[in-house]
Amino acid sequence: MDLCRKRISVTENGKRQPLVSCVPDVRPLALGVLVDSSPSMKQHAALVREILTQLLQQDVSGGEWHLYRGADSLHRVAPPAEYPGSVVELLTVVDKKSRTAILDHVHEAALHLSNARVNRRVLVILSDGDDNLSGVSEKQLIATLQRTQVTLVHFLLYSIRDTVQDELRTSKLLMELADATGGLLFPVRDSNDRARAVQAASAVTQGASLISYDSPSPVLDGSFRKIKIELEQESGRPLLRLRYRQGYYAPNQ
Repeated sequence: MDLCRKRISVTENGKRQPLVSCVPDVRPLALGVLVDSSPSMKQHAALVREILTQLLQQDVSGGEWHLYRGADSLHRVAPPAEYPGSVVELLTVVDKKSRTAILDHVHEAALHLSNARVNRRVLVILSDGDDNLSGVSEKQLIATLQRTQVTLVHFLLYSIRDTVQDELRTSKLLMELADATGGLLFPVRDSNDRARAVQAASAVTQGASLISYDSPSPVLDGSFRKIKIELEQESGRPLLRLRYRQGYYAPNQ
């Protein structure tokens, strides 16, 4: 969808603001991929390889790749030039005896991505949502994602053994993280889900729009400015849902 051809409105801290511009976002992309390498991911190995094979075909011309895997600790994956295998193999190594700190890894990866030389940053996560080691709080993690301007895309891999309660509990937390950053969470159970999920992720990385407006609060005070973007729906057409960053931190100097 070309958002700029639609009638949209923006409010900051409850005050509606006139748009200055709206254009397709063609800025170079810093694309991070974080793979959960804890033992519980072994059952999803084939599906993870399928997803990674497609993800790594994304065009980041002029941008950057940042690859990570982690269970109890986070590892950057940068295969040497002489490595004969695929980067997919390095990303899907499973730690046989390990606990999981996926939220800590998301926090660490976001901070690392904040040092990218380009300003458009997306972090794709492949995990089953299990976490029994992280120390970072949900509030702290959301603040870090918003400060670093990292958009979160989560492929949540489910097992047939997962209960509805497990799914709801995990999905709620991860959905909040994705929504706060203008990203998405996509449950994946099989190859059919995988194909749709990769297509949705591509829309986030390749189909975004960049809108600009003048803030009603020009003071550089480091405060968080809440944003709401609304789209005028067309009568008789399917309802459209916007994904956008819920706010930003103003510079403090």
